[in-house]
Amino acid sequence: MNDNRDAQVTIIAALLQDPRKLIELQHIEKAYFTDKACRIIFLAARRYHERAALKGRIRYAPLEAIERELPKLLSKTGDPKKDKARRLARKAADNLLDEASGFDVVGDHEFNDALDLVIEGWLDGRTRDGLLTLADDLERRGSEGVHRRLQQLAADLTPAMHGLAIETLSDGAKQVIIDYEKAKTNKGGGKIETFDPMLNKVTSGGGKKGRMWIVAAYAKGGKTQVAKELIYYAARSGLNVAIVTSEQTTSDVRLMLTCRHSHGFISGGLSYNAIEEGRLDTKQEGIMRKVVQDLRTSPAMGKIHYFKTAHGTPIGEVRGLLEAIHQRTPLDAVMIDHTGLFSPTKRQGSNTADAAAVMMEIKDLALNFGTDGLWVIACHQISRDGYEKAEKRGGYYIPADMANTAEAERSCDLMLYAYRDQELADISEIRIGVALDRYGPGEIKGWNLFEHFAHSAVIPIKGTGP
Repeated sequence: MNDNRDAQVTIIAALLQDPRKLIELQHIEKAYFTDKACRIIFLAARRYHERAALKGRIRYAPLEAIERELPKLLSKTGDPKKDKARRLARKAADNLLDEASGFDVVGDHEFNDALDLVIEGWLDGRTRDGLLTLADDLERRGSEGVHRRLQQLAADLTPAMHGLAIETLSDGAKQVIIDYEKAKTNKGGGKIETFDPMLNKVTSGGGKKGRMWIVAAYAKGGKTQVAKELIYYAARSGLNVAIVTSEQTTSDVRLMLTCRHSHGFISGGLSYNAIEEGRLDTKQEGIMRKVVQDLRTSPAMGKIHYFKTAHGTPIGEVRGLLEAIHQRTPLDAVMIDHTGLFSPTKRQGSNTADAAAVMMEIKDLALNFGTDGLWVIACHQISRDGYEKAEKRGGYYIPADMANTAEAERSCDLMLYAYRDQELADISEIRIGVALDRYGPGEIKGWNLFEHFAHSAVIPIKGTGP
């Protein structure tokens, strides 16, 4: 048995063990499965899912459903030759079901390796066939027009080489119904709720995978605190998240999140400084231990990964680290703090061009990470000039106040700002607002929240809002 067939069987085994793996195969074509039995089982699983979704149900095909689907796929045609081929194909598929159902559990890493091998095998085969055809053409027709034939071969292969799925609307339109039915069964249509009811209201339910939110503030204005609040709440809702920082140490992040979690155990939460300086009282020490134990064992909390990178780390390197985490624990959201401290994967020759390239790479991370993308929460700096203008206009920001405005405004799906002047700091409040939202009106003048920076929390003020 060759490596490519082994890889195809591994994918089928993983699909039988977890039918929802079909989600990760949504851009794979049947032609990628060169083994006929593997192709038939893949088609059976896909057709079962699509037919159920078109009837208003979301179902992924277990073994029994695939066994019921095979006779429909391989029904008699009346042509003796075709019917014989279908009987042989049915027998091969049944044998493969028996073989694959006895496999050990296929891990995510093994599944992804097999998927890569199958795609590479398909590309190799297409390339080989294309070059052989080209060689035949050269013999018959000479070199005239050879550059156009090479361009066509490259055009055929490029989408798959880059993991692109180019669809036609006639084939893909049914996916609208499938996605709609998923949204009906998935509370909020895949939206990720935030910590603030008013923010949920003005954003029609919160964040979402595939979208990039910028959290903008002037220096020491609260962008890290507000972004942390978003990522913490996502984890508290059971999602797996990551924090990438080039501004804080890992111990800073760890302590900040522990203090935030402590608000569920004591009114006002534990003091960051009191823990850092070792001056909690006996009661507070007991609470701290309960908080830590809950973070260690709570089944309701998603995984929170965090790591520090050096200033100037390329976004491509950050992406590689996130993909390594994703192999072990599929990620839903990531916080990047802050955009000005990272560099593009390829330097552009000027600070302005580099900043724009960083924004474009972060947006690509949101759109094209894993199967469904990521909700990316990127902290971004407000310029001094922007802060001074916000003071004059009454304490709120507009998109033009952001540093490196043009690409930041183009790339982000939503600009959430945090505004904090001395007057607000004196009453322990912070103003947040939505200055830009591609999917809604936003709320540019914003509303106030309680800020407990020393206790690492931003808490809604009940009864207020736009």
